[in-house]
Amino acid sequence: MDHTYKKKKRFFLRIFIVIVSTYLLLEGLTYIFYNRYDAAIDWVLDKQLGHTGPKDKTVFVYGVESTYDEWGYRTRSEKEKASSLIVLGDSFTEANDIPLELTYQSLLRAKLEVREQKKINLVSLASADYGSVEPILAFHNRKPSTDAKMIVLQFLGFNDYVNNNIVYANKNESWSDFVRPYNIEQDPLNSPKIEYSNPILRYLLFYSSSFRAFYMGYTRLKWDKWMSEGAPHVSCSPVLQMFLKEPTEEWNRGLIATEGMFRKLVLDAENVPIVGVYFPVKEEIALDDWKRIKDPIERCFPGKESDQLLGEKRFIEIATKVGIPSFSLRHSFMRHEDLHSLYQEMGGHLNQKGHAFAAEKIFEVLPKSN
Repeated sequence: MDHTYKKKKRFFLRIFIVIVSTYLLLEGLTYIFYNRYDAAIDWVLDKQLGHTGPKDKTVFVYGVESTYDEWGYRTRSEKEKASSLIVLGDSFTEANDIPLELTYQSLLRAKLEVREQKKINLVSLASADYGSVEPILAFHNRKPSTDAKMIVLQFLGFNDYVNNNIVYANKNESWSDFVRPYNIEQDPLNSPKIEYSNPILRYLLFYSSSFRAFYMGYTRLKWDKWMSEGAPHVSCSPVLQMFLKEPTEEWNRGLIATEGMFRKLVLDAENVPIVGVYFPVKEEIALDDWKRIKDPIERCFPGKESDQLLGEKRFIEIATKVGIPSFSLRHSFMRHEDLHSLYQEMGGHLNQKGHAFAAEKIFEVLPKSN
């Protein structure tokens, strides 16, 4: 009996050693080889933030050089002391496929320096595939180290309402659902309560190279399939609810979470002026593009009325309610002689021409320092 027990014990011990050795080998190989392709290999797990990139490094993403500062955001570390322009946003601001000097925030900073006749540092806290929660939390953490003089809050309704709402985690073909922080507090007058859709998977994404490689590969295949089927234009994507005149209870949770984060930003900013800027997608401007969205809305939500401009309207309402002066770029984009020349053909982000145009229009409304 004792001999049989020892035999079984040795057998399971060997199995355990094989499993652990295989895992460690896989981790090592993935770390070595996947590191060449994944700029996120040096992500640091923050208690609240998802973080966005390697700390204090220059890497190439989409063939474009991207410089990340000591906080892991795509902006250059400024050595010279000066007042700062703080830009909070999502992928329209991070803009990994646009040279950093040609992004709207860099061009805006250059215009402000000419107008103000002084050095201005740029602090860009923006994360692709994130909503408003991440950059506002990042500003809360970073404000003591910056001489903030002005804040630009970039908002994209087609992305941020969904990414602010934990209800839609893992339902919108997103890369970052397990990493992204969410505000789940349903009273916007209370301090935000930060939660994650799956803390265990979040931990693995940060600390296991092999899990991250598997997850990113799986998500890419899922995303490619989703896009090849024409999503979100032919699917019942949660983002379509942005256009419903009578929002669902699920959608309202995202609106409340957004308001709560905006209130936090106002409190953290103290007397620093904030300007909210709504960035529209083509579907919110051109009627032909709107029709591609309207058809699936009618199919997915039969009998529900929709409005092309509701994303913008709700942003302005929430921002006004909490005391953030805001405006939309839609009006300027609509008057442009060639709207589609401002956007990339794939993905719907702004191209270099669109960034330049956005910088010009934002600069026109920013208040002078006095």
